[in-house]
Amino acid sequence: MLSRSVTSVPNVARFCNSSRSPVSRFLSSSPSLRLRSSNNLLPTLALATGDHSGGVSSYHASTICHCSSSSSVSQSEPAKEKTSPFCFDAAMDSLVQTFYISSEPKPLQPWDKSDTKETEQFGCGFAISGRRILADLTLSNDSSLRVVDSEEFWEHMHVLELDDYIPSIGESVSVLTHYDYTLKLVEANVSSVEMREYYQGTAELLSIGLDNDNCYSSGPVVLGNKIVGFFPWTGYYYMIPTPVIKHFLNGIEEKNIGFGSLDITWQSMENAQLRRHFKMSDDMTGVLINRIHPLSNALRVLKEHDVILAVDGFPVTNDGKVRFRKIEWLCFTYLVSMKKPGETALVKILRHGKEHVFHVSLDFTKHQLVPDEFLPSYYILAGFVFVPLSEPYIDESCGMCDCTSKRMATKADEQIVIISQMFSDDINKEYSSFKYLNIEVKKVNGVEVLNLKHLSELIEKCCTEDLRFDLEEGYVIVLNNQYAKEVTPLILERQGIQSAISSDLQQTIMA
Repeated sequence: MLSRSVTSVPNVARFCNSSRSPVSRFLSSSPSLRLRSSNNLLPTLALATGDHSGGVSSYHASTICHCSSSSSVSQSEPAKEKTSPFCFDAAMDSLVQTFYISSEPKPLQPWDKSDTKETEQFGCGFAISGRRILADLTLSNDSSLRVVDSEEFWEHMHVLELDDYIPSIGESVSVLTHYDYTLKLVEANVSSVEMREYYQGTAELLSIGLDNDNCYSSGPVVLGNKIVGFFPWTGYYYMIPTPVIKHFLNGIEEKNIGFGSLDITWQSMENAQLRRHFKMSDDMTGVLINRIHPLSNALRVLKEHDVILAVDGFPVTNDGKVRFRKIEWLCFTYLVSMKKPGETALVKILRHGKEHVFHVSLDFTKHQLVPDEFLPSYYILAGFVFVPLSEPYIDESCGMCDCTSKRMATKADEQIVIISQMFSDDINKEYSSFKYLNIEVKKVNGVEVLNLKHLSELIEKCCTEDLRFDLEEGYVIVLNNQYAKEVTPLILERQGIQSAISSDLQQTIMA
């Protein structure tokens, strides 16, 4: 799916309930709303905080205002009965709405910023302890630390406390959202408690499914007088439970952001013949490890075709479940997902008929060789356009096989670098066949290519007469090094492209 890039944040609005006098405040100078990027650990959540440390890029908000008491509130009768007035009023006084202007990227022409369609969208959040705002950032597809430099913004802001309670299937909760200039309290029943891969997330995490499709914006989830989660607007009807949110927030405070993972793939062992083949006794249950990621810490102690019998003392069933509550079961990965990277899990396995117990150090790394998000990097030489392969590129490119997306990285920072297109010129006319397009570059002058940055460095530092590219399937391209670099600016001028190198690569090359 294509990521949207946030180009500005034109407005941040505060909501107040009718118990306060109507106030409209327009600041004489716009307060800055700063974004500091963190990893895409919980892409449906962002954190606004009073931390004013450096390393942030600034965006501007045009106003901060208290909405007047004329703001309408829609609340169903069942929701009124099940949500205490205190909690409802407190949630009202904590809400914040953020507006975004975003633009669609162009995976096939990453240098092209013209004719980009901009879309104004909004998200919703609420205040929590520590002068922080928990906000929905699915619109910008990034998790960030936001800083609002305005004392006035925090005046009379009510802070909501996150409860540890996880709703059960069948329980009713209420989602406080903002839609079409109206605050809505929407009742929903819990339909599932399960592990789910969060939107552009890096791991499967605990999520709570809701059965009401009338929630059109994000907001806090209330049960009685408790805040039990956050509803992100992703098009899917689920809420993020507070234990997951707290794990995320604690990770930021401890500078150890992430959710633990064994980085393995596994299969169920419900087939009796399969269990006998791997020497499991009748009283044993577990799952079979199919593959361990080459960069996983688990590779130090676990092996493919080990049978996982238990994790942290919890027996694993033949379909990969562990007991969660009295009559509820979750995938065993839940046990490690709520740990931090670097912590350990106690894993009991069966190997060749013998039981072993290991302390496995957990990872949190996104080992996708072909990432889900769009990468705006590119490098152009002699009309050949080199880009890192991504899922958005595969989606946009006609007829390109997505089989490469299943490959796993074997080195840190590894990318698949391909030739995405070729601008015709005398220097490359003999290579004009389509067979050289969307093909992986394996080596430059005999050196294996790690990623696009590495490829650009190999080309820029080349001082030999020949510049050789070894491609997949044995194809070879050879250019005159000096002539290729001389003709590139002329090709760019004909194509109306300002730079042969994307801005991110320019910074690394100059450094």
